[in-house]
Amino acid sequence: MSGPSMLAFSFLFIAVVSVYNTPLNSYYGYDSAFFLLIGKGIRQGLLPYLDLYDQKGPMIFYINALGYALTGSRFGVFLLQVLSFFVSLLWIKKISRNWLQSRDEYMALFVFCFVFCGTVQEGNMTEEWSLPFLIRPLLLSLQFLRRNRRAFGHPLRYSLIYGVCFGVLFMFRATNTAPLCGLILAFIIMLIKEKKPLDLCKNAVTVILGMMLVVTPFLVYFARVGALDSFMEASLFHNFHYAVGGASSKTLLDWLVILARVFPILMTLCVSPFLRKASAESFPVLLTLNCVGLAGAAAMTLGYGYRHYYLILAPIITADYALLIEYITTYFDKNRLKALIILCTVLFLVPFAPQFVRQVGKAYYYDIYHSLDGDAARYKQLNEYIPAGTERVWGYNYNAQIYLYTDLMPCYRYFALQEWMAEAQPEIMDEIDDMLQNDPPEWIFLRSSSDMTERLENEFSFERVAVIENRYDIAIYRYVGGSS
Repeated sequence: MSGPSMLAFSFLFIAVVSVYNTPLNSYYGYDSAFFLLIGKGIRQGLLPYLDLYDQKGPMIFYINALGYALTGSRFGVFLLQVLSFFVSLLWIKKISRNWLQSRDEYMALFVFCFVFCGTVQEGNMTEEWSLPFLIRPLLLSLQFLRRNRRAFGHPLRYSLIYGVCFGVLFMFRATNTAPLCGLILAFIIMLIKEKKPLDLCKNAVTVILGMMLVVTPFLVYFARVGALDSFMEASLFHNFHYAVGGASSKTLLDWLVILARVFPILMTLCVSPFLRKASAESFPVLLTLNCVGLAGAAAMTLGYGYRHYYLILAPIITADYALLIEYITTYFDKNRLKALIILCTVLFLVPFAPQFVRQVGKAYYYDIYHSLDGDAARYKQLNEYIPAGTERVWGYNYNAQIYLYTDLMPCYRYFALQEWMAEAQPEIMDEIDDMLQNDPPEWIFLRSSSDMTERLENEFSFERVAVIENRYDIAIYRYVGGSS
C-alpha cells in the first residue's frame, strides 16, 4: 500500500470508526466532548485545570486546541486523528516488515485495524493519540535488536526518543506509558545480563532527559499560572485513585474479559521458548516483545476496564502476530500452513470481535442512520432561554456535550458530571457550594429531578425560569440574589 493510498484509507477509516468525532454525524459523544470543550476553551484564553477541569493529562487538551486552531471546529481535530492514524499505519507496516514479506504485511495491517476498531470506542481518546508514541519506540528497538542481537551499543538518540515518547504518553495518561515501561525494562534486563553497567546508566540518563524535555515545560507553565496543584491532582492523584478503585471493583466476568483480550500476548509468551529453541528469533527480541506485552497487559488490571484502554495493546499484538505468522510460514509444511495461519489469525482477532461488531453497528446507526442527530435539536432548545455566547453560565451534572451543542462556555471549572467526579474527589462538592454562595453564575441548567434544584431555590437565591420537557429534562435557573 503506497503512502497516498494509505492516507486516503486513514481518512475513510477514521471517518467511519471515530463515531463521536467524525464529519459524518453531528454527535459529540462523552469523553471526547470533554476534550473538545477544553480545547475550544483554550482557544478562547481559558486555562486547563484552573478554568476547565478534567482528570487527564494536558496533552489531550492542547491537541484538541490545535484542532480548533486549524479549522475553528472539531473537524480540525478529526484531521489530526487522520494524521495520527496514518503515521501509526506507516510504522506498523515497518514493524511487520521485520518478519513478513510485502505480500503478507496486509494481514498484519488488517489485525492492527481490527483491534483498533474493536477498542477505539469513541475516538479522540488519549489511547488513540498515544499510538504513534508507543509504536515509534517499538519500531526502533526491534530494528536495532534484530540487527545486533544484543542491547550493548544501543544508540543514545533512540533512548532520547524513548524518553520524549514517555513524556508525551505521561502527559496523556500515566497508564498509557505501560508498554513503553516494558520496553525500557527489557533493555535494563539485557544490559545487566550483558554486564554493561556504564551503557545502562548512559541510556537511563538519556531516557530521563528526553522525558524531562516534555514534562518540564508543562510543570513550569502551570506553576507560572498558579495551576500546578490542580495539574498534579488531575494528572496523577485523581487518576491513581480512580485506577485503584476500578481494580478493586472488578467482578469475575471482568477478569475473564481481561484474560480474553490479553490472550494474544499470553500466547506469544507461551510459545517464546519454542521460537528460541528453533532459532526463529533472538532472545533480546523475544524478551522485548514479552516485556512490552506483559507490562501493557498489567495496566489493563487497573481502572474500570473500559474497552478503549486496550487500544494501547494494538501495536504489540500486531508485532506478536507478525512474528508468529513468520514462524508458521518458515517452519511448517505447506499441507498445514493455511490452516495454522487461519487458526493464528482467529485466535488474535476473536477477543476483539464482539466489540468490533458493536463499533460497526454504532457507525451504521450514527453515521448512516443518524439515530442521535435529534440530540442536537433537543439540547439546542436551551438556547431559547440562554443565547449562544452568553457568559456566566454553568451546568450541573450534564455531560460536556451540551455546551458544544449550544455554543456556551461554562464559567466554573467543574462544569460537567460533578457528582461522578466527586466520588473520587469529595471536596469538589464543597468547592461548588462555595462558588454558589460567593461567586454564583447568572444562569444554571440541570435536571429538574435533581436534588440540587431545591437547594438552588432555598439556599442560593436562584429562581426557576423554565423546564424543557424532553428526555433530558432540562430545568433552567437564573440568579436573583443581587449582583454576582
